[in-house]
Amino acid sequence: RNFIIELNEDRNVSRYLYEKDGRIHKTLLVNYNNNPNAKHKVETIVCYFEEDGISYYQKNTTTSKSRTRNKLTMKWNPWK
Repeated sequence: RNFIIELNEDRNVSRYLYEKDGRIHKTLLVNYNNNPNAKHKVETIVCYFEEDGISYYQKNTTTSKSRTRNKLTMKWNPWK
């Protein structure tokens, strides 16, 4: 298993990618919000990838909401 770490322009971690057997299985996205009124200054979202290499499910671990992607239209459904 390999781990890839991406940094944003502020040199903060923006994404962890977990690779196994030559493909990405899941990623952890780290979103930063510098707005002083933001409810969450940092949000983390886990993206799970299927065999086709596309993520159809995301879980926001900060808000506990999740969403799925429509496999026909490729559009994300609302967070629930």
